[in-house]
Amino acid sequence: MVGNRIKTNVVSVLFGVLGFVLCLQGAFASVDAQLDRDKIYLNETVQLVIQTDEIANSVRPDLSPLETNFSLLGTSVNQNISIINGQQVAEKKWVTELEPKAVGSFTIPSIQVGSEMTRPLRLTVLPEDPANSVSGRDILVELEVSPSEIFVQQQAVITVRLFLGVNLLDGSLTDPEPGNTDVRRLGKDTQFSTTISGRDYRVVERKYAIFPRASGELQIPAIRFQGLSQDSASGSRVFSSLFNQGTRISAKSNSGKIMVKPPHPSFNGREWLPAGELVIEEISNILDQAQLGQPITRQIQIRATGLAAEQLPELVFPQSSNYRMYPERPVLKSGTDGHNITSSLTQSIAFIASIPGEVSMPGLEINWWNTQLNQVETTVLPAIRLNVTEAIPDQPPGTKLLVESAPADPQSTPLGQSKNAMHEFWRWASLALLAGWLLTSAYFWRRLRNHHGPEHEEERPEPATTLSRLLSEVKLACRHGDARSTRALTVQWARLTWGNNFNGNLEDIAIRIDPDPFAQAIRNLDRFLYSSDSPGEAGWDGAEFAKAIECFRPQNTEGNHSG
Repeated sequence: MVGNRIKTNVVSVLFGVLGFVLCLQGAFASVDAQLDRDKIYLNETVQLVIQTDEIANSVRPDLSPLETNFSLLGTSVNQNISIINGQQVAEKKWVTELEPKAVGSFTIPSIQVGSEMTRPLRLTVLPEDPANSVSGRDILVELEVSPSEIFVQQQAVITVRLFLGVNLLDGSLTDPEPGNTDVRRLGKDTQFSTTISGRDYRVVERKYAIFPRASGELQIPAIRFQGLSQDSASGSRVFSSLFNQGTRISAKSNSGKIMVKPPHPSFNGREWLPAGELVIEEISNILDQAQLGQPITRQIQIRATGLAAEQLPELVFPQSSNYRMYPERPVLKSGTDGHNITSSLTQSIAFIASIPGEVSMPGLEINWWNTQLNQVETTVLPAIRLNVTEAIPDQPPGTKLLVESAPADPQSTPLGQSKNAMHEFWRWASLALLAGWLLTSAYFWRRLRNHHGPEHEEERPEPATTLSRLLSEVKLACRHGDARSTRALTVQWARLTWGNNFNGNLEDIAIRIDPDPFAQAIRNLDRFLYSSDSPGEAGWDGAEFAKAIECFRPQNTEGNHSG
């Protein structure tokens, strides 16, 4: 009986010891929280560190109670396992950057981590003292906007300055991101030194160009800086670079504001263009003489200061029956001179005169708003007048131009008389040979005509320059995707190729030359122009057509013509 009681007491003691150990283990697994400072100024940040020695658990702190009085700027997680005196020691930390939303005394509430709760903390936020906002601060961020009042789509400049009173190991600045704007960097950062309230600072200056898309008041949010500063008490430079983890620092600039006005009511241009400078000029070298049907390529460039390339206007020239136009896709470029956005638009346009005589390639006028003088300006591109002449036929193939130089007095010496006699002999000999060649050619031509019949007599070919000129125009229209012009020029080309034997349309050409690959290209063009899915000419790729007509060699195809 006594033995049973002793056994019962021993078991009770063992369970009690086990419960005590479990309680101690639970105590060791508790979480803790602390602030790196308990007093800060408004616009500064503070770090909340939550620590636990239980790293096997995948839970995370619930930080939502902090969002009432603080902005959460980011959380990093660190964990470490080490052996101390033969015992394993685990540590896990969550480091959260907090920015207070107002001045006052705040309680950092208890944060739940799994089944554990941290202890509450107190933080005092002081108003920013103008005297202390610069003096004694390790880091400052300044934002400046110029001008403070602009027109919509006009360029304003945002300047951000970072004042560093300590050495940095790492750091980054946020970019300005106001809504409904286009923001672009202006060149590279510049650096200089300055002294404020007796303290030396290294200054990093960064500029942005901003283009508002709508009128009204535009708010520029504050710029934030976060980084790591070098610990000055970390020892020698060698060990500092190896073991110095740095001190986290942060700062925030003031916010900015721009008043954006609608376009000026006195502006009467086609497009609203607020710029510091805008010029337009002809950069190609155009002669005042041209041949009928010969393409003349104009290169025109617009350059602007204070405008993005996407804001530059499209070049639109008036249509005329005196010429045809084939514009290339414009080339846009944007850059910066360090103070403003600079841009350019370069466009090539092929003009082909349709009539001989004096033909004027039109000029342009662009109205824009001068933001320096606050007034309307007009930039003019002058017209170009050409004297257009008919095309000069080329010499027939194989023709040689003989140039003879006569002696000063061929009859003055016996040698001159001898040369004159020799010249007469060869002239009559040449005429005799030419007559024989003509008679032989006529004989064989009549035999060939009698053998094949009169229906196979070939048409007299047109001058090469006329056909080559039309072929060049067809390929030019193909290159620009102009399906309608390609159709009209191809019909003209066919009439010159076959003369009076042809007076039809694209399908008639295809029937005549079938099965040449050019026939299929013609049918594809004809189908495109009259397709209900592709009205007009947009979207036609003329590369296939240009290649087919380039490779085509006209033959006697009268027998294939069924119409």
